[in-house]
Amino acid sequence: MDKGGADMPETPDPVQTAAEQYKLNSDTAHMNARLNNVNTTTPFGGMTWTETVDPDTGTSSWAQGLNFTGQGQQLFDNAFDYSSLPGLLGGTELAQQLKDTEQQAYDRSVALMAPQLQQQQASLMQNLSQRGLPVGGEAWNNAMTNYGQTQNQALTQAAQNAMQTALQQQAQLYGQSLSSRQQGLTEKTQPYSQMMNTLSAMSGGTGYNAVPTDYSSLVNTSYANEAQQAQTVARQQQQQQEAMMAVILAGFGL
Repeated sequence: MDKGGADMPETPDPVQTAAEQYKLNSDTAHMNARLNNVNTTTPFGGMTWTETVDPDTGTSSWAQGLNFTGQGQQLFDNAFDYSSLPGLLGGTELAQQLKDTEQQAYDRSVALMAPQLQQQQASLMQNLSQRGLPVGGEAWNNAMTNYGQTQNQALTQAAQNAMQTALQQQAQLYGQSLSSRQQGLTEKTQPYSQMMNTLSAMSGGTGYNAVPTDYSSLVNTSYANEAQQAQTVARQQQQQQEAMMAVILAGFGL
């Protein structure tokens, strides 16, 4: 006996579902682009958006343009003109300063040491004379040689100290020069940065972000609901048929 039953819904076509979902996603993306790509105008200039549609595919692409007013163009040009900035020390100028500083430091050290060296030499010669050592003798010459070595060591140390002083001053002068140039660069580019921040803030803002319709989930949910309903109807029909069969069999005493 045919028990009958409800017809099951047709299974969704995955290719068609995917195509519809892609179309909805594309439409939503296009709408978001139109909502967010808004032309802006400020005293410095404006930002414009231009849409281009591919005639073959129908897809859109957007190009952003930045146009300055006279004031904005002047700020832009001035921000990248470095001719008025303080120059950095270097090359021949810095080398000459290093040489002059080293010589000055050496001369000061020698001038400070000279009285002491002269006093040491006089004391040494007096000591040699009191000891009765003849001038030009071996003992005399050895003593004067030792004194000469001590004097040379002092002068060498003075030269090294002068070089160190010159290098330190060179580094200080270069640092001051670099700091001055950086300060000038900051002051020069600050108006331009403020202008660009204004343009960016006006064009940025809080963007729109519409969420595309989840078509695939809607199709799958609808199919699941219809299938569940069909199964429920089928069970109910089967239960009714089984009840009728039980009544018939009972009439025959079975």
